[in-house]
Amino acid sequence: MNYEELSQEEFTAFLLRETKIAYEQSDIKTKSLYYSVAGTPIIKNKGVLIGLNWGGGGKNDMNNYIPQDLNKLKQSQPKDYRFIHSLFPFLQEYTKLNSILDINYSNLCFFRSPKVSDLSLWDWKLSSKLFEYYINYIQPPWILFTSLGRKPISILLNHNDIEIKVQKDFKQGNKVFTAHKGLYRHQFKLLTVPYPYQAGGISEITRCRIWKWHFI
Repeated sequence: MNYEELSQEEFTAFLLRETKIAYEQSDIKTKSLYYSVAGTPIIKNKGVLIGLNWGGGGKNDMNNYIPQDLNKLKQSQPKDYRFIHSLFPFLQEYTKLNSILDINYSNLCFFRSPKVSDLSLWDWKLSSKLFEYYINYIQPPWILFTSLGRKPISILLNHNDIEIKVQKDFKQGNKVFTAHKGLYRHQFKLLTVPYPYQAGGISEITRCRIWKWHFI
């Protein structure tokens, strides 16, 4: 099947089917937290925001998680996410994005877990092909990894499909925040930007310096 030529709805259904098959083979399946393929409807040729994986299932989490389905994904919108609202002014200024609706949001791993460390190498391997489908279909002009935290970045840097080309330190008093420019599968531009609620007290000035470095 040439999935890249499918309609948006056909591709989403295809990706959900493939994710279900992969999840049934996963180690994280034992926690019964299931999966999501995206947090927003999939739009071709638009930028992508990503994190590591979907959280949930912690000791104080009372949600009853179920597998994502096509109807639920259709109803999800970027405006439903507070962090995307906070990133949108930067996206408008530096990527010339016109509408908050023109954003794709997902994660490197589609499987939900209480902690990223709960995911096995096998889980990452299973999900890497799913993420490849997702990005190949969208053909995004950029992929933004929304964290500069040490642990998330260390996982990102060890991902087999990601190659970091250059990094730069941004000093803020006695603190240093490191941003990265790289490629996903030797083709798609991947950049790291601060999460809006980044731990460590990153200032607005430092955020702007990082975004300018990426896009100007």
